[in-house]
Amino acid sequence: IDVWGAWCSDCVADGPYVDALARAIAQDPDLDFISIHVPANANRATPEELYGKYGSLDAYFASAGYSVPTVLDTDASLRELLQISWTPSYLVVSPDGVVRGFRTDLRVIEDQPVKTFIQDIAEVRKEVRDLLASDPSDIE
Repeated sequence: IDVWGAWCSDCVADGPYVDALARAIAQDPDLDFISIHVPANANRATPEELYGKYGSLDAYFASAGYSVPTVLDTDASLRELLQISWTPSYLVVSPDGVVRGFRTDLRVIEDQPVKTFIQDIAEVRKEVRDLLASDPSDIE
């Protein structure tokens, strides 16, 4: 899960990595990529407050040169549910709905942030498989 906002300069800077990550995840039929656009807080309601200088997600994606399917969290309820205090945030969630990995700011991860994050996903996948092998009731 990618939690971000077009109003957020760190999120905009991470955009090329998000695009590459979404494309890499799309190659694996067992994985799903979900992007959630959030406001800075629930009180931000105007297009400029929600989408920064872009005014809309369509304008942002047109400017950025890529697009990923995105859920709009205009009232910050998903942000609150996921307890996100910083954007961008990236969560790895296992099939049982448990957050098993978390990080912020892909662009500051070593030399190959997408490759590193995919490796993190592979580690979570192995942990889940090991749990299933030892006790299938652990993952439901």
